[in-house]
Amino acid sequence: MEVQRFTRGVQVTLDGSGEGDVSLPAVPANRVWRPVSVHTRRVTGSTPYSPAQLQLYIGEPGASDPIDGTYSGDLDTTDNPVPLLFASEWLSARFTNGTAGDIYRVSMMFTEEPA
Repeated sequence: MEVQRFTRGVQVTLDGSGEGDVSLPAVPANRVWRPVSVHTRRVTGSTPYSPAQLQLYIGEPGASDPIDGTYSGDLDTTDNPVPLLFASEWLSARFTNGTAGDIYRVSMMFTEEPA
């Protein structure tokens, strides 16, 4: 049986302080997501700019310690494996130290299996 990979992604516009939070959709009931990779990139913004830094969380940003992050939110991939996500859990991202008004995208590639 071939394992299918799925991708979910979301965008965020950084606020006046160069920060922004965004969440990917929650895992559906009776399913488990096995993340393969999390990638981030700057979609658009001003030039010159300060690349935002990214921290990843399971659940609300800042509610617990980050599970991983990137030095640059522009064309970067997390280094550590993201843990399994179970029904009703979700991955969220917090961008900091960026340029106000810049738009960033976070994408997670994963496989899905029954719970």
